[in-house]
Amino acid sequence: MKKEKLTQTVLVLGACALLSLGVVFGVGYTTTKLFQDKADLLASIAREQERETDLIRLKKDLAQALPELEKLDAAFVTKDEVPQFLSLIEETASRRGLELAVESLDTVLVGEKKQLKVNATFRGSFKGAHAFLSDLENLPYVLTIGTFESQVLSEGVSGWSGRVILFLKSYEE
Repeated sequence: MKKEKLTQTVLVLGACALLSLGVVFGVGYTTTKLFQDKADLLASIAREQERETDLIRLKKDLAQALPELEKLDAAFVTKDEVPQFLSLIEETASRRGLELAVESLDTVLVGEKKQLKVNATFRGSFKGAHAFLSDLENLPYVLTIGTFESQVLSEGVSGWSGRVILFLKSYEE
């Protein structure tokens, strides 16, 4: 009987030891898992904060870029805005003391983009003609001056005359 009690006691103690070992490993695993979950959660929070910071920065950058985008958008001339564009060129010539006459307007295809070709003649002073050329280059549009010719008017008549051909690259139909 003593032997049986001893065996039972050893078995019970062994079971308790195994159970204790299982509880210790279970608690250890759970604790490790909780620490890993905490680390993952902290990393996720850090990513979300970084993402939020990036969105705030992007919103600020877009707000700063909006005026520039509006300027860029204003630099394009649509088919309906061509009369205002021509008026601007005529006013620019007039400010320089030139008489400007637009002889033709054509839409030309350069590569895959359409451009507006403006062919005009002018009369006035040499100084005014070259100041007009400089003014054309400083207009807020993407344009190329294809031809700019000037010559002295006939003998006995003072002044200069010439021809200018512009290609408005920032044109949309």
